[in-house]
Amino acid sequence: MTADFVILTPQKPAYGLPCNGCGHCCQAQPCALALDLIGADIRCPCPALEWHGDRYRCGLVLRPNHYIPGLAEKPWVNGMLSATFRAMLGVGCGCDSD
Repeated sequence: MTADFVILTPQKPAYGLPCNGCGHCCQAQPCALALDLIGADIRCPCPALEWHGDRYRCGLVLRPNHYIPGLAEKPWVNGMLSATFRAMLGVGCGCDSD
């Protein structure tokens, strides 16, 4: 017997409304940060898009050392890079995906 799982993702909010973790932006195209740090040849959905309970989150913000080549053994960089990447991506500023 196999189990089929369906992940019910939140519906995309209107442009400018607060992010609800629907993941639409990262499924449509990788951001410039992901292209620069993970690789220019990545495909959608972005490999850093992570599912956390009831919403998607950016892995580059949560645990950058997991996604950036050469930083796997340096978890101490996560705090500093996380804050920087959060600001660069505008996390918390509202949906900017159309």
